Amino acid sequence: MRRYRAVLAIIAAAALSPAAADAKTCAKKTTGTCTDANTGQAVKIADRARTLRLKSVAVKIIAPHAVTRTLGPFSPDFPNEVATASGRYVTFAVRVTNRGNQPVDTILDLEFDLRLGRALYDDSFKAENLIGAPSLINAGENNTIQPGLSAAGYITFDVARKRTALVRTSGNLLVDDESDKRIGIIRTYGGSSGDSVS
Repeated sequence: MRRYRAVLAIIAAAALSPAAADAKTCAKKTTGTCTDANTGQAVKIADRARTLRLKSVAVKIIAPHAVTRTLGPFSPDFPNEVATASGRYVTFAVRVTNRGNQPVDTILDLEFDLRLGRALYDDSFKAENLIGAPSLINAGENNTIQPGLSAAGYITFDVARKRTALVRTSGNLLVDDESDKRIGIIRTYGGSSGDSVS
């Protein structure tokens, strides 16, 4: 699984990254759709309290984000299965609904990034792949969400400690639905955007 994820990361790096979509031309637009003047990429934007609807999926942040140094253990049988952040883990609980007619693979078909200021963070597979973790990549049946169904789980990012406060003021959760030509953005501020810190 880990080697497979590494191969996917190399392939994704060669394709258009969600980072390219969050350009200055779309940074001030609150919601709706805009076109990145630099790349011509269509960008769908939702605010913190709303659901982002892309072609195959709808994504919603369903709980206040958390900022922690460690995650786990999630199984009493594996008490040492813990991930420790280099900075701090910024964790979002999300619900993903499959709007299409084919199963959605939570590893292959979806990509999440977090933009804080000029810094872009990809999600931490190490922290999401813990045994028993209620993460999005472990959600659904065999990491898939069937058509018309939803799955909930967390996604997490290893963020430099000094940048974690930006989640509440100017952060953007970037969602790349592989079947959609648009990139999705959920603002991480505004609405019910309280957080917990430990």
